[in-house]
Amino acid sequence: MERGGTRPYRKRKYYENEKPVPLPRPIDATGVSGTILLTSGELLVTNSVTILGPGPADLAVNGNAASRVFHISGTRTESSSSAFR
Repeated sequence: MERGGTRPYRKRKYYENEKPVPLPRPIDATGVSGTILLTSGELLVTNSVTILGPGPADLAVNGNAASRVFHISGTRTESSSSAFR
């Protein structure tokens, strides 16, 4: 370890030079209405994603009683004003 640090020098240097990762553009579904019926299984989410929609009264995503709607792996998620069935 380098003197005064808690991480080995090489690892600490990596974090100091790390650049912020830009967030992906949101998926804009504000003009979409009705129900999106999934026919091939759940949607895999492995990175941050933002989906903009008109609200749960106008747009829903339905897993077709065959699976869940999203399979979320390795990322934090938030949802508001959405309907997932």
